[in-house]
Amino acid sequence: MNAAMVPLSPTGIPGLLEQLGMSSSSWQYTTAEVLAARWFPHTDAAIPLVVDEVRPEQSQPVVAALARAYPAGHGVWTMSHDDAGNACQPSRYRLEEVGDAMRIGSPHTLLVPPLAEECSLTQLPNILARLRAPDGCPWDREQTLESLRFQVVSEVHEVIEAIDLQDDENLAEELGDLLLDTFFLINIGYEQGRFHMAEVLAEISRKMIRRHPHVFGDSQLEDSDSVLKEWDQIKQAEYRAKGKQRGPLDGIAKGLPALEGARLMQSRTRKAGADPEAHASTVNANGTSDAELELGQRLWHLVADATEAGINPEDALRRFNSLYRQSVQGSEPLAGFPADDSQEPASQAP
Repeated sequence: MNAAMVPLSPTGIPGLLEQLGMSSSSWQYTTAEVLAARWFPHTDAAIPLVVDEVRPEQSQPVVAALARAYPAGHGVWTMSHDDAGNACQPSRYRLEEVGDAMRIGSPHTLLVPPLAEECSLTQLPNILARLRAPDGCPWDREQTLESLRFQVVSEVHEVIEAIDLQDDENLAEELGDLLLDTFFLINIGYEQGRFHMAEVLAEISRKMIRRHPHVFGDSQLEDSDSVLKEWDQIKQAEYRAKGKQRGPLDGIAKGLPALEGARLMQSRTRKAGADPEAHASTVNANGTSDAELELGQRLWHLVADATEAGINPEDALRRFNSLYRQSVQGSEPLAGFPADDSQEPASQAP
């Protein structure tokens, strides 16, 4: 017979945390029922966490949610309850194994020690706000939304390179840099009264839920093609709600790498039932001599040929560039040749 469920008394939590070597000045409390219903914990990993009333059948979903915010080897404490509902002596486990321990016997209370402050999702925005303070970093204080544009582009490409190289350590670092730039832009937007972090987070969360009714609603879809068709319908409805008409090329950023931009525009044009080659032939229809435009047109046709062959032209050129880089770097006559930094911008992010 399962023991009676007796929630942990809030007055007893500080002493329990101190007994286990945790600070009692700040702590979080939630129940297994709340946490098990989530895919990512709604808590701060840098503050002690108490998860109460964990029934055996809730242990796995609770641990699965926590595993997205804490390392598998993170040490946690669990307390079971006797038949009278009294808490037993705490036992220590690794996060990855505590789920099995809580599947046996009476309900448990799970106590999760904090991670280091830098592991918290709130610490990076806190650091940026400090850097932008009146007595903060001169370089960071000078930055604007406009000045950070190319830094964001650079970081995105460094992420892509790390993915291509399958370099997980570097990818984690580059994703951090990209996250930094995202929070940097949000911080500047807040300072200028243009938008708030709450608006940014709310907008993307609402958009993801709205565009996935087959996950968060009652829509039934079986494959990716059906999902893409529904997305198009949802996006059209979103544009109409704003009093706009969505064109086939809307949403394709003009700042994309040119080859990828051409590929997407050709694909969208075909999807809209038109012939991209026919539209391309109308560009420079007056036949004026423009070497740059003519080269662009030839590249456009190369993109079309690559797509027809099932090759992503951006990936193909990136792969060739990578092999070329290896060839040049491994060439003896070029060894020690000084890099030309003349085209580098005057200021770089630290």
